[in-house]
Amino acid sequence: MSISREYVGGIAKAVGERQVRVVVSTSTLDRDGDIIEIKGIDLAPYRLNPIVLNQHRRGEPIARCTEISTKGDTLEALVQFPEEGVSAKSDEVYGLIKAEILNAVSIGIIPHEWSNMDDKEPWRGKRYIKSEMIEFSVVSVPANSEALIVERGQLSTLDQLALAFKNIALMAEKRETAPAAPEQEPPQEDEAKDDDVPSPEVIEVQRQGRMRRVAAKVKTAL
Repeated sequence: MSISREYVGGIAKAVGERQVRVVVSTSTLDRDGDIIEIKGIDLAPYRLNPIVLNQHRRGEPIARCTEISTKGDTLEALVQFPEEGVSAKSDEVYGLIKAEILNAVSIGIIPHEWSNMDDKEPWRGKRYIKSEMIEFSVVSVPANSEALIVERGQLSTLDQLALAFKNIALMAEKRETAPAAPEQEPPQEDEAKDDDVPSPEVIEVQRQGRMRRVAAKVKTAL
């Protein structure tokens, strides 16, 4: 049989344009009295078709999961919505997420192994020990109390790159305008040689080299 349940949480990590990062599921007791063991979820089938749905409606695909992994008892994912205009439903859902009206996601699984939370009262909840993930959805009301989307992309890639280069330029300007350290008098026996002082051209080449190295690091981080 297959079931769809809502388990989420959140992590703090910067994301890009039309992206959201979520915790798809955790091994915590949900409001229905169930637990999905994260370590027992088979992600291989989902990675072949990393679909993100709207409210578990199979006829309403709205986004693609570009990253998914487990960290202990947490299942994390990065969601990429398509460009504006590709899907009216995707635009609607992403707009509601960006406005912080929709804040939750929900996992859909096929259970393979489970046990009762309490054998004396088997109707009260189940522990899903092994399962296969088939989808997850953006939902209105989650079953898990950790049901939050906490990271939403705001700046486009170009905006982020422009901001990074602006910061690099400001840092370089501060270094150039910083007060010079007090000059120390050379020892009496050693006279300063003109050949030891770099020319303005050499100084400029060195400064540009430093800026290129910093820019390369920023570009790699983005």
